[in-house]
Amino acid sequence: MVRFDSTLLLQGELDHRTRSISSALFTIKYLYEAGAKVLLASDWDKSNPKLTLAESIADLLSSILQYKVVPVHSVCCNLASEMAGLENADIFLLENLSEFKEEVANCSNFAQKLSSGVDIFVNDSFSQCHKILASTVGVARFTNSRMAGFHFEEGLCQLKKVAKTSSNPYVAVIGGGNLFDKASALHFLASRCDGLIFVGKMSFQIMHAMGLSVPLDFLELGALKEALDIVHLARDRDIQILYPQDFWCKNDRFPGKLELFPAHGILDGWVPVDLGPLSLDEIKSLLTKCKRLGHSPGCKDCIYDKLTGEGIWFIYGKEGTRLLPLYNLFFFVFWKILWIGTVKFSGSDKHTNGASKLAQMLDVLCKRKCDITVVGNMACKVIMQESTGASDFSMVANASVVWEFLKVRKLPGVMALDRAYPFDINWNATYCNATQPLVVDIGSGNGLFILGMARKRTDLNFLGLEINEKLVRRCLDSVQRSGIKNG
Repeated sequence: MVRFDSTLLLQGELDHRTRSISSALFTIKYLYEAGAKVLLASDWDKSNPKLTLAESIADLLSSILQYKVVPVHSVCCNLASEMAGLENADIFLLENLSEFKEEVANCSNFAQKLSSGVDIFVNDSFSQCHKILASTVGVARFTNSRMAGFHFEEGLCQLKKVAKTSSNPYVAVIGGGNLFDKASALHFLASRCDGLIFVGKMSFQIMHAMGLSVPLDFLELGALKEALDIVHLARDRDIQILYPQDFWCKNDRFPGKLELFPAHGILDGWVPVDLGPLSLDEIKSLLTKCKRLGHSPGCKDCIYDKLTGEGIWFIYGKEGTRLLPLYNLFFFVFWKILWIGTVKFSGSDKHTNGASKLAQMLDVLCKRKCDITVVGNMACKVIMQESTGASDFSMVANASVVWEFLKVRKLPGVMALDRAYPFDINWNATYCNATQPLVVDIGSGNGLFILGMARKRTDLNFLGLEINEKLVRRCLDSVQRSGIKNG
């Protein structure tokens, strides 16, 4: 059974060049072409009248995959028998899971019926991995193997990249609001990044925590302590916090009119809707900054600021004497940038001019080989519209998954999957002949049985698994003393 992501595969027009879409399709095709009987499961929105019934979804998937997809209607009955009765079907599709309240409740009985006759569960719905659903978590209890699809694996790699620091300066561009709920995630970013740029509603909380004058209407009640903690951490680490300097504002008394106000001087009745030109110029100035070129950054002979690029490097003589400083050579910074959250301040669903300008800046930086990750449905859409090389960005449409990950919380959809052994084993160094069949003894105890079998059957290799560390050490000592090469 493949739990696929309907937000990816059930769009109006699919761009097969997009990595996420191509990898999601490849998961299904790979399993089918490998000889597996594939059962697809997902939930989908009924806002599109043409895509409400399972039959219409099956027809759409058939055209995308170029294989016949047949709907089945027996989620709560005998699923396996209905699938067996259908002929000339390449791939099967379950009913819309959003129709069943048991899906959201992670009902054990419902999950068991979903997985009826299923041996291997493949989760390829990365956007749902922060939720506890019957089709992503519950079914894992009733299948022999639980693994990630290619799209899911790609999403996990993107999460790792977000959390990983690098030698390049790492800047987070943070939009959206609700600082209180995201405080632990922001604390995580402040502990990893070299700079924080706030471009959404949260910027008012940060400005207030930094002692700046902010209208009370723009503040989130109960979030002051969390904002102060983030500001203090940034100051302790000596990293820069950038916040808007001006805003385009609207007033309900003057429909269609926008006025530009400095951040500290917004008049009563006016509400921010977008970043002003000064704010955008400051962001651009930071992200497109040049640095003087000389000794390598981090060299003990240079004074170097990782984020601002300020510093002086010197030419040295043969005996190490300082001759003269270099002032005229420059190089561009290869940034690592995370853009997460929307650049907006009102309730509009449309992206703002500020978001478009930010996307254009990032497009230029991406062409300079900067490492850029964009998170959030609206941010990804703006990048797709404004960028000429959107495929060069790492994009995660579902921001909720990333926020949960940044909060250092476990993702239920990930925890339900089987774990791979994190190390590579050189079997040729372990066994004399690694090509021989392998016999595994689970709970091998003191090893007497498996060692006895290894002496009798030299045509087989033996592997004992034991949780008791003392017994494991004793068995290893016995193997070394006996000189056995197949156990």
